[in-house]
Amino acid sequence: MAGGIISRFNQARWQQINHAAMAGTAMKKRKPPTGTGPKIGDRVRLVSKAPLRNDEMDLQGKTGEIIECTEGKRVTVRFANGRLLMGRDVALFERT
Repeated sequence: MAGGIISRFNQARWQQINHAAMAGTAMKKRKPPTGTGPKIGDRVRLVSKAPLRNDEMDLQGKTGEIIECTEGKRVTVRFANGRLLMGRDVALFERT
């Protein structure tokens, strides 16, 4: 009886593999995230030597939270006073 259960499982698995091959898609394993880039929710500090406009100078050295991250290159950061820096380069910030 146990042999019948195993063979049914193997048959079902073979059908899944065969179905994926027939559909033209390969069964892919997902890679774990590297974790080296910024993530939403990270606390960051604006680097004091960052080139900013005059109205953003008061944010230098202040800590904010990443609320949006695109491809690990551009981030949007919200500061405690409600100010947003949108679409800024990650290099302008350091993790705290």
